[in-house]
Amino acid sequence: MLTCTPEVRAKYVDGILAGTLFEDRDVVSVADIKFFPHAQVRKVININTVVPYKKGQTCVEVWTVEHDDGNACTYTVKYIPDGHGGTSFTVRKDNGISAASELQ
Repeated sequence: MLTCTPEVRAKYVDGILAGTLFEDRDVVSVADIKFFPHAQVRKVININTVVPYKKGQTCVEVWTVEHDDGNACTYTVKYIPDGHGGTSFTVRKDNGISAASELQ
């Protein structure tokens, strides 16, 4: 599971999405485990908003995850509303490899 500082968590406009990404399905963590299976520490050290959240529209963020060896990896996270109250998430590692998860 990912950890983060209160300052990083505060970058969220929508607390529901923050809870989903950090606690519920944790899609960024799932992707990070796929690419870095031996990492014991996964800490979100930065979130940059590329396309801001607006109700009903796709939001894009770039997350930086630091591992216990001191190395970091960036992921592009997209929140895609389905128009029925659900949100799909895509997570793309900075080298273009993709993993996806859906929240209904």
